[in-house]
Amino acid sequence: MPLSRRYTSVVFPSTIRAMTIFVTLACVYLTLAFNAGSAAGHAAQARSHALHAAAHQTVKRSCRHAKASAGHAAKKRKCANAKKNRRRGKARAPVSGGKTGSGKAGAPTSPALGKELGSTATGLVTEGPLKWAPPALSSPKIVSVPSGQDPYVLNLNTGQDYIVSLPTTGLHGTLEINGGHNVVLTGGEIIVPSSANQSDNGADGSDTALYVRGSTGVVHLEGLLLRGEANVQFDGIDVNAPEAVVQVENVRMSELYGSQTTEHADAIQTWGGAKALDIDRLTADGDYQGLTINPNNGNSVASSDIENVNLTVDPRPAALAESSVGGGIMLWLTTETSTCNTRPVKLSNVYIDNESGRVPSTETVWPSPTSGLPCAAVISGGRASWPGLPVSGSVSLSAPPAGSFVPAGVAGLSYLSPGYLGS
Repeated sequence: MPLSRRYTSVVFPSTIRAMTIFVTLACVYLTLAFNAGSAAGHAAQARSHALHAAAHQTVKRSCRHAKASAGHAAKKRKCANAKKNRRRGKARAPVSGGKTGSGKAGAPTSPALGKELGSTATGLVTEGPLKWAPPALSSPKIVSVPSGQDPYVLNLNTGQDYIVSLPTTGLHGTLEINGGHNVVLTGGEIIVPSSANQSDNGADGSDTALYVRGSTGVVHLEGLLLRGEANVQFDGIDVNAPEAVVQVENVRMSELYGSQTTEHADAIQTWGGAKALDIDRLTADGDYQGLTINPNNGNSVASSDIENVNLTVDPRPAALAESSVGGGIMLWLTTETSTCNTRPVKLSNVYIDNESGRVPSTETVWPSPTSGLPCAAVISGGRASWPGLPVSGSVSLSAPPAGSFVPAGVAGLSYLSPGYLGS
């Protein structure tokens, strides 16, 4: 056999087989090494994320519940007495020059007060009726909120029904609804001003757009646009109303910026509890946290029905990039970071769109799949679910295919309600 044919038919194929085996083994080794590195990296990132989250809960809770003792004197000074009074059940006078609403009947100032007043404003109407109608009101009083107060505090009678009216040009300031039985606020805009205190995590009430406390019936919040002035860190809606059902429908929140070291911004936080939290059509974007519905302060949210919601994790704005840390969790379901304590939650058409790139999309929920908890999220087909919790439904880790549930121009000054199912 010629030498050339020998190498062609014997030596060369053997060499090829050896090289193939070598390359295959090398690829397997590199793949395993890469996956191990990625898993370690994700686990480390998750641990860091959980530590930030734990610190968020600890600092926010300690600010809201600082004890009157020598050992907590420094913490009390930082959080301020106003925070303690605001976050607990004690009624207080407004701060920073704000006035307390009288609750007397008066002419409405908002162009869209809902079905009860028969609005004639022009604006966009979202498709289809909303799930929850406003409560039936018995001899309601109409209270008009002036602009320029931060916060403006409405101290309302818990045995009286109310319709709350925002200024026709928008409320430049923040609002606290303190008390009232059935309370309806439909349409309007709240703008958190740049003068809001950015260092006290809400102690003076100036950086929470809308705060609901101590109501005893149904609080119906519909068609609201909540936003801040440029680069203002703020909460959207805070709730401490264990006896109330809180309904949030067709509400849009924009640029909810926050930080572990300054304002722990949330779209909705029911830190003080509620009888129920019912949401139908909510759009919110920000860089810190979205819906925090875990029980806190000894009071829980007895049940939550969250439908047609899209939350977006924004990239951090350049003006806040150096001072802002933490965040990125858009749905928080349990108490703290170490428990599986929660109450029944129904999820339907809930989307989280992670545009920040700061954390993996699977880490935008808590408990996350890397939390180490027995109730950790299970990810399948781009959805997160919690078989270890009393949570039905799932969250899609993507943008809603048909666009925001509350597009720009729907909620706000010219809001028109699309009506309600069964009405």
